[in-house]
Amino acid sequence: MKVKFLPLLIGVLLIIILPASSMADQQITVMLDGEKLNFDVSPILENGRVMVPMRVIFEALDAWVEWDNDTGTITANNDNNTVRLTVGKRKAEINGDAVKLDVPVKVFQGRTLVPLRFVSEALGTEVEWQEKSQTVVIKYYSLYYSKALAQLKEGDLVSARETVITAPKKYLYPKLPYLGEASFSYTYFFPEGEALKYYSWQGDNLSYIEVRNDVFTVIWETLIRYDSENNGEALEEKDTISRFFKSFNSRILQGERGEAPLIEKPLVFFEHHPVTSGLLYGTIDIHGKAIVLGDTNRYKKRVVHIPDEAPNFD
Repeated sequence: MKVKFLPLLIGVLLIIILPASSMADQQITVMLDGEKLNFDVSPILENGRVMVPMRVIFEALDAWVEWDNDTGTITANNDNNTVRLTVGKRKAEINGDAVKLDVPVKVFQGRTLVPLRFVSEALGTEVEWQEKSQTVVIKYYSLYYSKALAQLKEGDLVSARETVITAPKKYLYPKLPYLGEASFSYTYFFPEGEALKYYSWQGDNLSYIEVRNDVFTVIWETLIRYDSENNGEALEEKDTISRFFKSFNSRILQGERGEAPLIEKPLVFFEHHPVTSGLLYGTIDIHGKAIVLGDTNRYKKRVVHIPDEAPNFD
């Protein structure tokens, strides 16, 4: 009778043991806004924390990386946050504030591995660990869209625009370089009442950003310059933004990428000067005429309330 039940017992043990064994061997997957990240050295678990090669994760999160070989210190920053870590040490910094790490940075198979959740959240993401599939899900680009949409639905147009301006962007086409004094001022043009699409003017670079698949995406970009040598395509007056640029100087387009949107409606603008924290703001009518409503550096913001403007979801 014992022999008769032996195959059944073995079968039960296999059911119990094999899944545990396969889970132990299962590779960790990292998903960023629905796309799988590929690493030349596979992610590993270290004391319950997922560790990944630093270059891939920092580049995926649009962070600039500096490596100090003498001290083994890594400094990574994007537009909003800076994180600093040192190989072998449990101390780190986020925007200058000291924090303690559960696991230190380590060198493994010739690559520097960093704690994934820590660096991702430090750079402004949301991170979720899915135990069953051994998957890390990171929300970065899409997180900003969700936040801006919620603010817009609450009627907070100012906060929604601030969120959108600081959101990371993807490009449909290779990015054009900035020419001119790109750091001197940044001007943002929003269709009246809207927050989820806008123009950005920095130096000679003019781009248009809107939501594509829950991600703020640059779908059109050009260099817009003073026509001193008549060596570019003349700027045509065909919508509000083109009439605005044409109104104060003869302009040409160079290196245009994508298809320009045609927005025939009033715009509001915010001209931000980061050095002085100054802000010039106002409206632009459909004829391209700008009306300045105010100039302030009191709040150190890039967006302020425009009188009589209400959120618009069209």
